[in-house]
Amino acid sequence: AASLIVVMCFFDKLIISVLIGKIIPVGYISYSDALMKIRGGYFLRVTLHWLAEQFYKHTRISCEVSIGVQNLNLVDKISLNIFRIVQESLTNVTRHAKATKVTINLIKNEQELLLKISDNGIGFDVSSVKNNYTFGIFGMRERAIVLNSEFDIISHPSQGTSILLRVPSTQLVKKI
Repeated sequence: AASLIVVMCFFDKLIISVLIGKIIPVGYISYSDALMKIRGGYFLRVTLHWLAEQFYKHTRISCEVSIGVQNLNLVDKISLNIFRIVQESLTNVTRHAKATKVTINLIKNEQELLLKISDNGIGFDVSSVKNNYTFGIFGMRERAIVLNSEFDIISHPSQGTSILLRVPSTQLVKKI
């Protein structure tokens, strides 16, 4: 248990470093992978709420999390990639959106697990980045590909932005 607390504290510093824009050494990533394997869906639920609290603490931008899934028994790579997409989305809100509110919704139905991250910021012309990928958007798209999932950005100038990740239910089943 003591080693888990050390990892959690170490992991907290990793998340805070991302939120305040510091560069993170690549070697830290393996700790989050290990922690996801230890905690699975429970960890994702707790971490998304914690991430929202830290985001508000550092930016003063309201961030609400709604998880409409009772049992988040997810494949480890899904938990990790959802977490990373939320992290990158919040980083983009901080850097570009000029938003006052962000909502993070995670819902599941028979067909899919849907992650939706929305802000009320200034929005942007999505076509301006489709051919000119930024590393953050490119990274989120790559994570969706790894999950055999759909990734979409909905945004218009002056109307905010929504990030959508649709993970097919066939990807959610833990393989034995």
